[in-house]
Amino acid sequence: MNRKKILISIILILILSLLFILGKNYLVFPKQKKEQITTGVNPGNKAPDFTLESLYGKKIKLSTLQGKKVFLNFWASWCGPCRSEMPDIEKLNENYNKIEILTVNIKEEKKKVLDFIMTKGYTFPVFLDKDGKVSNMYQARGIPTTYIIDEQGAIRARHTGILDYSKMKELLNLENVK
Repeated sequence: MNRKKILISIILILILSLLFILGKNYLVFPKQKKEQITTGVNPGNKAPDFTLESLYGKKIKLSTLQGKKVFLNFWASWCGPCRSEMPDIEKLNENYNKIEILTVNIKEEKKKVLDFIMTKGYTFPVFLDKDGKVSNMYQARGIPTTYIIDEQGAIRARHTGILDYSKMKELLNLENVK
């Protein structure tokens, strides 16, 4: 009887050991990769990076603005709807200093854009997309086109057409921000 108990005990220990070893292999989970966000122009995508020069010669690289919300607006001075929303962009610029406003003029001569901005008295930042590469990258086929980019560099909203001040605030989620 003792031999039988010893034999059963040994078999049981072997089975438990085998289960432990096999179970351990199955319990080891592969390291999870940090979630990669795809670069693109749709909400949820990482905003494509670019560098542009302002009307006054200041260069800006979009990726350097991480940590801030960005209001990115593509426009042209000949575009009636673009001109219609500019007073509200100016108001946004005046009232919310924690928002980076980047207005991007598409394929117009610097002098023409500067004259237009100076005549209207706008103070928001204007950048020049002289060759249209950035507007093409952002698929800004109809203008005005506006993107809202969050603090992590991801696109949160895209809007083609005129935005009024209240819609700008809504897209930027600015209810309690100054």
